[in-house]
Amino acid sequence: MLPDLILSAERRAVTLHAMELDAVAGGGIVVILVGSNMRQSVQLVDDFRQSLQASNGADILVEDAGERLAKTADVDSDRHYREALVNVMTLSLSVWRQATSKNKFDLAEQSGIWRVNLDRSSLQVRTFDKYLLLETLPQNPRWRDVVMTGEFVVAFTQKQGVAEVSSGEMSDLRESLSRLRTIVRKRTG
Repeated sequence: MLPDLILSAERRAVTLHAMELDAVAGGGIVVILVGSNMRQSVQLVDDFRQSLQASNGADILVEDAGERLAKTADVDSDRHYREALVNVMTLSLSVWRQATSKNKFDLAEQSGIWRVNLDRSSLQVRTFDKYLLLETLPQNPRWRDVVMTGEFVVAFTQKQGVAEVSSGEMSDLRESLSRLRTIVRKRTG
């Protein structure tokens, strides 16, 4: 029993799961701590490990769940980042189409952010297209270009006073831009 085990001075909601293992399975007790988010869970595992190691020398094995959780958190963070990039691009294109009745070639050309190529008598925006799907998003995406695209579309529609854009889609674009900026700040700072 560890009745006085203190994980930290902070108050935070956690779920504690404990179970006794059968003697056939090697015996002992399994304790699982789950926080309200991945980062909190990683911190809880680390706090728990330190508390147990500082306890009265009981024979305790703490599996390296913290490292696994941290890797999972990194993967989740990368996935959210990539989804945010694609979301801003698809919403930007959708708002652009509603506001101007023009296509992605016009957006790429007027914004000056994306290269438009003439290939066998047809226009191509290959790089732009890669940012519209998670599967084709480059390994190291140019997040600044994505943010500038979203900002260009928002500024253009405001400047033109376009009423054809649904307010829901415009607010979705603004929220997605804000979310992407927050994710970028966390990743770079």
